[in-house]
Amino acid sequence: MHRLQKSCRATTKASHTPFRCDNGKGEYDNEAFRSTLTEYYGITFEPSLPYTQHKNGVSERMIQTHNAKACVMLLDCTLPPSMWSEAISTANYLHTRSPTSSNNCMTPYEKLFARKLEVGHVQRFGCKAFKSRRASHRSKNGTCTHPLLMLGYVHDSITI
Repeated sequence: MHRLQKSCRATTKASHTPFRCDNGKGEYDNEAFRSTLTEYYGITFEPSLPYTQHKNGVSERMIQTHNAKACVMLLDCTLPPSMWSEAISTANYLHTRSPTSSNNCMTPYEKLFARKLEVGHVQRFGCKAFKSRRASHRSKNGTCTHPLLMLGYVHDSITI
């Protein structure tokens, strides 16, 4: 949270909106997190009422969209359900780099940082990737690469 706040302050002059989440007893249900939001950052914490997920429509719809994208990616490349977290992470990565009509056909990244993001590195989830072997691990007649599957992206990097 501290790194996110620092990054937002350094790159934008955007004002903060309330922190909205469901009323579950999960990761946000502790006094340390709530006090950090309010005391250090001036962000109000607004949990929804119990059993009213429909009132948190935007985030519920986003969860549904990411889940659908992850499901399709796993089915497309015939990977097992154990790769679900990588598929969800990739769906989120691709979402932040996709233009939306609510942002006047700009990506969320472009809207936040006022510059276009490079997307030439984007590859199909589950495609073959090759990693170079170190010179010390190569044989004279062997291959110089090791075959892998592309399962996602590293944050703030364009290399696989």
